[in-house]
Amino acid sequence: MRGSLLGVGTDIAGSIRIPALCCGTFGFKPTASRVPFGGGTFPGRAGSPGIQAVAGPLATSFRDLGLFLDCVIRAQPWNYDPTALAVPWRRDIHTKKVLTLGFIGEDPEYPLHPPVIRTLKAAAEKLKKAGHTVKQLNKIPSISEAAMLSFKLFELDNAKTAQKQIEEGGEPRIKSLKTSGPDFGDHRFTLEELFDLNIEQTKCVVDWHKIWMENGLDAVVMPGHAKTAGPHDTYGQPPYTVYWNFMDVSEMSLGWAF
Repeated sequence: MRGSLLGVGTDIAGSIRIPALCCGTFGFKPTASRVPFGGGTFPGRAGSPGIQAVAGPLATSFRDLGLFLDCVIRAQPWNYDPTALAVPWRRDIHTKKVLTLGFIGEDPEYPLHPPVIRTLKAAAEKLKKAGHTVKQLNKIPSISEAAMLSFKLFELDNAKTAQKQIEEGGEPRIKSLKTSGPDFGDHRFTLEELFDLNIEQTKCVVDWHKIWMENGLDAVVMPGHAKTAGPHDTYGQPPYTVYWNFMDVSEMSLGWAF
């Protein structure tokens, strides 16, 4: 509704990109520690290993995402926040006229609804007509398997800190808490399981690096969600966005008009 021109969100499974997808705006999830997060409150228990939450902009235009990153990183936030990466903003980097783009379709466990398929096909055709190279990527680390590994990483806290905080609030749990991820019940994760999860995560990152380099990719085009925006509290699981949190790769979401 344009009540705000620019905002900062946090994202550990899609909380920057999902609002952008559903509300017709632009959201960018950077890699971990690219935007300073010092002093921020992490979800769940402090010190938990696994997937890092990141901060990033939401805006009403693509240009403003760049403006935010330019202003924040040129301020050298690593001088104030030791967790921020000391990587300068590269304003003079050469902009390619022709891009090589990877294209990812649906995961069988999370089939895409017809409007999403139609939009993806239309985007691929327009990119090709604009002179860009679009490569279909069929052999990638499974989106559904990476999502399950991510959900396990979120559940490593055997003390169930986040659930306790909800209970202490004295209010009933909202509907989406039951549908945003699988229920692991009373399972208590072991240190051995954490090691195994780390191995699986590293393997996926290495496999993706190989895909990226062998295909000479500049970016990837893929669905942000299996369906279009629905009624409040009915979004469901976020496999297509948590995928890139799991890989710690930056991703931008655009609100689609159907």
